[in-house]
Amino acid sequence: MEPLGLSWVFDRLKEIVVGWRAGRQRRSQQRVEALASFLRALNETEIYFGTSRVLGRDRQREEELSRFWTETGHRFRHIDAGLAGRCETKGCYWADPVGWSAEELLQARVGITEMRSTLHDLLDSEPTI
Repeated sequence: MEPLGLSWVFDRLKEIVVGWRAGRQRRSQQRVEALASFLRALNETEIYFGTSRVLGRDRQREEELSRFWTETGHRFRHIDAGLAGRCETKGCYWADPVGWSAEELLQARVGITEMRSTLHDLLDSEPTI
C-alpha cells in the first residue's frame, strides 16, 4: 500500500473546495428562486386586491393566490423556516379567506404591508454583486 502523499492531500482538498462552492452556488440559486417566488406571490396578491375593489371577489383567482403562496412557502423551507410557515399560512388563508378572523390574520403576520416589509428586509440583506 502506497503512503498518502502530498498530491493526494491536495486532490482531496480540491474536491472539498469544489464541492463547497457547488453547494454554496446551489443554495444561492435556491434563495434567488425563493425571493422571485415571494415577489411574484406578493405582486399577484396586490394586483388581485386592486382588481377586486373594482370587480369584486374572484374565487378562481384566490385559489391561484393560495397556490402561489404555498409554493413560496415550500421554496423557503430550507432557507427561513419561519417565513416558510408564514407563506404557507397565507396560502391557507387564500384557500378559504372567509374562514379567517381579522385577529387571526394579525396574529399570523401575513398582511400585505408586513409581507412587503419582510420582502424588503430580505432584499436588503442580499449580498451585492
